[in-house]
This record gives sequence, C-alpha cells and structure tokens, in this order.
Amino acid sequence: IPECCFSNCSKLKEIIIPGSVKNIGHYTFKDCLSLEILTLSEGCTSLGIYTLHGCDNLLVLNLPSTLTFIGANVFQGCNNIRTINIGGNKYFEVVDNALVSYGKIVYTMGNKISSDDSVTRLQEYAYYYNLSLTQIDVPSNITIISKGAFNNCRNLEKVTLNVGLRDIGSYAF
Repeated sequence: IPECCFSNCSKLKEIIIPGSVKNIGHYTFKDCLSLEILTLSEGCTSLGIYTLHGCDNLLVLNLPSTLTFIGANVFQGCNNIRTINIGGNKYFEVVDNALVSYGKIVYTMGNKISSDDSVTRLQEYAYYYNLSLTQIDVPSNITIISKGAFNNCRNLEKVTLNVGLRDIGSYAF
C-alpha cells in the first residue's frame, strides 16, 4: 500500500489488509481518527514509518506471524491500544502489555514499563506524546532509554530512574 494512502480518512473504523499486501507504506493510516481495529493478514511483512501516527482511537491491532519490520514512530499518538494479537511471530512478542522486538519495547499498552528481564531497552519514541503518563518508574531491567522515548509526554510529573541505566538518548524527555 503506498504511503499516505488512507491518511486522514476520518470515518474509517476498521480495516483488514489481505495477505497479498506485503508492505504498508509510510504514513498510510496517519490521522485516521476513528480507526479502532486494524488487521494485517498473514503475508504482510512491514509497516513503514509513522504508519499509525495520530490514530488515538485504535483499540485492537492484529499482526501476522510474517511481520518482520516495524518502522520508526509507527505508534506515535496511539495511546489507547488495548489488545495486540501477534501469534507465532519470531521477531515480535507481547511481554507485560508491551510489544517487544529483540529486547526492545516498541510500544506499550498502558503506562507501566515491562519489568521482564528479557526487556532491556525502550525503542525510539516508544511513549512519544503519551498524554496519560503522569509518572514513570524505570525498572532495573531497562539499561537504555532511546532517543525521544518519552518526548512530548506533557502530563509527566515524576520520573524515577534506576541505578543500572547506562544510556539516555537525546530528547528522551
């Protein structure tokens, strides 16, 4: 699907992408303000950058086992996802309400950072523009907070960092 294909489709509530579609382009569903359910069928392999930017009403995300790549800032402004289904994928998994890839948090449902030992890093812009965050307690398993991880979290009042933290990226907060 080419970039910006469904961008700003304000009435779109649900979309099912068939397995014949391999790649979802950049900004494809940007600012689809009514989108609640997105299903990518088996066969889809990648989501371009900012694919779901601003889809704040997105509640359910169904991802295929064939997905191998999620671009930067895909979930920027998506603060309400409650369910991520991703069965049998070797690149991504859901751990403690977080979508994780190789130990990096790609997206978190809710406001708690995973304390699972297999998760050691917050991906770039993982919590970007999350207006529901008021407090962050970074658990001891997190050693890297990547660039922009909590950028534009305008209601953030308190941050507690752990002693094992090794690196904080630019514009992290």
